[in-house]
Amino acid sequence: MKKFIQNPFVLTVISTLILTPIGSWIYDHTKNVPILTNWVLKPLHTVWDLIKAVVTYQVPVWGIFAVIIGLILLLWLIDKIFYSKPVETITHQRNNAPEFLNYKQGILKSWKWSWSYNINSSAKTFEIVNLIPMCTKCDLKMLEDSFGDVWVCPNCNHQKSSYINPEEQPVKIAALIQDRIEKKNY
Repeated sequence: MKKFIQNPFVLTVISTLILTPIGSWIYDHTKNVPILTNWVLKPLHTVWDLIKAVVTYQVPVWGIFAVIIGLILLLWLIDKIFYSKPVETITHQRNNAPEFLNYKQGILKSWKWSWSYNINSSAKTFEIVNLIPMCTKCDLKMLEDSFGDVWVCPNCNHQKSSYINPEEQPVKIAALIQDRIEKKNY
């Protein structure tokens, strides 16, 4: 009996005999009900009527100004409550900054250099940026020549060349600074 019921042909015939009267009964009871217009088109018409009502609603000019001013005040209030930090918090954050951030110039090899840091706080990394040699005569930041290997002081025209002194190339100096920071030798 079990094999007879599991036969695909028998299953097809039995399911057809059962589902045909049920489907016919559902069809007979719903053929007078407009399903497409009541369940699909009517909600779309309702949404369209709502959009037309909102767009054509007459608002006085003073009402628009009141809403704009209210939104500005709300944004200002949210900024003050959630994004403003007390002075103590900002001072505390500055005091917790790594010590090496104060190390921004020094004599490396034979030239004096100046630099700053670009800090990525989410990755907890930093990179040395704006690495510029300083003039040894007037202690001013030097300008790079158009060739990229000569540095000239804008005040006294003193020149330095990384072509003549290849150990003074900025890439090598940045590596030395990184090494001093890692060894805390600054």
